[in-house]
Amino acid sequence: MAFRTISRAANHTFFTENKINWIVTDETILLKRLKKNKRTPEIIYKSYNLKIKEGSLNILFRDKNLSDLIGFVYQHWDTAKAVEDFMSHLTSIHNHFRDKDCLVVVALDGENAWEYYKNDGKDFLNMLYAKISGSDFIKAVTVSEYLNLKPKQGKLKEMAAGSWIDGDFMKWIGCPAKNKAWELVLGARRSLDAIQNPPELAWKQIHILEGSDWFWWYGDKQRQFDELFRMHLKNFYKIIDKTPSVNLDTPLE
Repeated sequence: MAFRTISRAANHTFFTENKINWIVTDETILLKRLKKNKRTPEIIYKSYNLKIKEGSLNILFRDKNLSDLIGFVYQHWDTAKAVEDFMSHLTSIHNHFRDKDCLVVVALDGENAWEYYKNDGKDFLNMLYAKISGSDFIKAVTVSEYLNLKPKQGKLKEMAAGSWIDGDFMKWIGCPAKNKAWELVLGARRSLDAIQNPPELAWKQIHILEGSDWFWWYGDKQRQFDELFRMHLKNFYKIIDKTPSVNLDTPLE
């Protein structure tokens, strides 16, 4: 399970309460927590365990460079050259650790990359998997398999808050349009909380409005997203039979 964002405000109880054993996020979050300005292989290429009073959580930090190469770069390359380049990075990591084990995590938004690859990425993935399977120094494992094989991990007492985009939350908050959208969602949620036994449809509409993609796109002048967001807000207030405090016909940007 990969998590783009990690928030200390949640106190990580969400994960333990829902019996989630491990998560994956970006190496930037780890460097932020450790207050390191420079990454080193010894810091990045291993798993960590976060101890909290409610239990513990295994956290893996992805190799940002390798993940972004697959997510954004290799789609423009010849397939064989892309696979060769990826394997060369793994070889360099292996040469650094020599006979010691290390963990290299590659994680990305799984639905985004492949539409830009030739043949939807099938050629790249088949060639890459064949190279990894034939390698004498790489063993592909699931996260659970690795944690069972290598229970000794790095230790964390707490986590830094942020996302795997620059290690902060600025993709979702900060500009006037994003902030205004959050204020509108907050107002809608407060209206819902004031109702006894609100209809299930109202909860469904709130959950739609709380989706992160609305706030991702605000600031980029994506008119269609703004129109859809305000439409869902209007639907919400119709469902609860209340008048919104602002004019929802006015674009946010």
